[in-house]
Amino acid sequence: PHEGEAEADSSADPREKELRAVRLSVAQLRADNDSLRAEVAEAKASQARLATENAALMSQVRAAREAAGTAHPKPGEKNKLAVNFAHLGEIEALRKANWKECGEAVQAMLPVMKHVLEKLAAGEQLAPGVQNKIRDQNMKLAKLALELADKLPTEAGPNGAFTHPIVLANIMASHLDASGKGLSDAEIDEVNRLGESFNEEWTATRGRYTEATLKLEKIADELDLKRTFVEKMIAVLTADQKALVVDPATHGIMGVDLYSPALLLQGLAYPVSKTSTDDLKTAVVDSWLKQWELDASRRPQLETIGAAWVSDNSSRLSPVPEKEGYFYSIDDALVALRATVKAGKEAQRTLAPGDDALNAIRDANTCLIPRLVKAP
Repeated sequence: PHEGEAEADSSADPREKELRAVRLSVAQLRADNDSLRAEVAEAKASQARLATENAALMSQVRAAREAAGTAHPKPGEKNKLAVNFAHLGEIEALRKANWKECGEAVQAMLPVMKHVLEKLAAGEQLAPGVQNKIRDQNMKLAKLALELADKLPTEAGPNGAFTHPIVLANIMASHLDASGKGLSDAEIDEVNRLGESFNEEWTATRGRYTEATLKLEKIADELDLKRTFVEKMIAVLTADQKALVVDPATHGIMGVDLYSPALLLQGLAYPVSKTSTDDLKTAVVDSWLKQWELDASRRPQLETIGAAWVSDNSSRLSPVPEKEGYFYSIDDALVALRATVKAGKEAQRTLAPGDDALNAIRDANTCLIPRLVKAP
């Protein structure tokens, strides 16, 4: 600038300078905003192109499957996997399973299991022949669980294999097909996507474990991952399909809801019914002393840990009628498992390095599910 301009600038009103700076900032923000809008528009256009391309690819895949005679199989066909989760679908025991038989077994059992829950809760006798009907149908499912026992990743034996997402998904597909409401190709594709997501999350979760990870922590993680899958799978269904496989009165109830992964806890989790939280604390401390192979002198420390365990379960301890104390939900189980894992880690913290009880706590694979019942 010329000398006069410099003098003029130096004598300018400071407020004018500030206003000029603000105007420049606003102009820059507007330019940045226009740039962002352009980027968002391009992103939306790209997303739309990808969606169109994906739909076209899926159409081509279906056409190729049909041309090759390998389109999505009818869910109810024996020895046909409606849902395959990529590489898991190559497991021979899965390909040989009689999905039609299993789907029809669940279809027959669900209303019977609801009847059992209602009768037991009311303290009434079961109708004649009910137990035989349950046994006959359950044998078909138990056979599948045993055939898959060492074929699928799990921490919970045969029941863990039975509750694997690929198993529950194929049984549900066959059940819906037997009811005349079979899964569409689009639904099967979405369930397969959910299965792949489960596989990835399973692998990532397992990758975080160490030699010190508690067995019950692994079981709790497995149950949580499987519950998430099942809920997402149910969300894929139409209202008519959902009505066939989900009963709000029994949803998530261990041993009653046959699509609940809580079934993997059979033989691993045991409900304990007491009329007071103090009695629940005593019951769990007694179980820890035995299971964790601790001397009775440890009871005072375990009493403190037991009190925390009761507190951690408090959200699930609304008193229920005594007859309902035997039943628990998957939510009850997850809270109890997490509380027991926390208790086990705290108990380990109080032990000296090399104490045999450290391994006993790590390897323990059973837990109590607290049930607070109303006094008779």
